[in-house]
Amino acid sequence: MKKTIRMALMAAMMMVAPVAANAQLSNILKGAASGLLGNSAATSAATDLAGNLLGNLLGTDKLTESNLVGTWTYEEPCAVLESKDVLGQLGSSLITNKLVKSQKKALEKVGFKAGKVVLVLNQDKSGTITVGKRQMNLTWGISGSNLTLTFLTQTMQINANMKGGNLQLAMNADKLLTLAGSATAMAGKLNSSLGTVSTILSKYDGLYVGLKFVRK
Repeated sequence: MKKTIRMALMAAMMMVAPVAANAQLSNILKGAASGLLGNSAATSAATDLAGNLLGNLLGTDKLTESNLVGTWTYEEPCAVLESKDVLGQLGSSLITNKLVKSQKKALEKVGFKAGKVVLVLNQDKSGTITVGKRQMNLTWGISGSNLTLTFLTQTMQINANMKGGNLQLAMNADKLLTLAGSATAMAGKLNSSLGTVSTILSKYDGLYVGLKFVRK
């Protein structure tokens, strides 16, 4: 039954291109689900699906150092959209699902797994990222909605979006390779596994890979 409901909701979603706003998408999804579930259940199902598709957006709020200081544990990869309008290009969640699965598979090959990666950001701007037993030192700073990380010979800016106790970092495939490859010292192996990720990102403007962390 749940599979049938999801298929109906996805079919309705594909008719919205481009997506103008959250409300428009949610209303159409509710209409598609109401015949299957009734008003209350339809609203819940549509809201959940719309949230999954539109919840991972690039951060636009200015970051504050006090909110970032602490210990963060890697939870899962995600697909991140530059704006809600990007959903109109994608047509369905199949593309983002494929992106996330490919990213997860590639990262896990080098030990970048949920609960096994810890990012520490200290008040003095020092920090570490630990993958398993390997630890890499870094320094950090902020610029608008971007987190700046400096490690080894690299300096990169990564978009950051904070939601409650969660930290979402979004980047392109090259930055993911540099960050995760340096942290694991397995850049070569990771590079050979990111082919699908790079291909998907190259086809859609405004689509990024993301790493979700939770405060420890």
